Amino acid sequence: MRCGRGRSARARVGGLPGGFVPLLVTYAVLTAVGVVLAGWAHTRAKALGRL
Repeated sequence: MRCGRGRSARARVGGLPGGFVPLLVTYAVLTAVGVVLAGWAHTRAKALGRL
């Protein structure tokens, strides 16, 4: 999967120093943020009667 100016998202995040653990933590944090935002959007859609 390609993102932006010809660099994949993995190449961007993979450029972080420290190896595998920081990369894993970064993915976990980004996933958690996505879950929270999706839950918030779902709640707002229900409140507005769009579901």
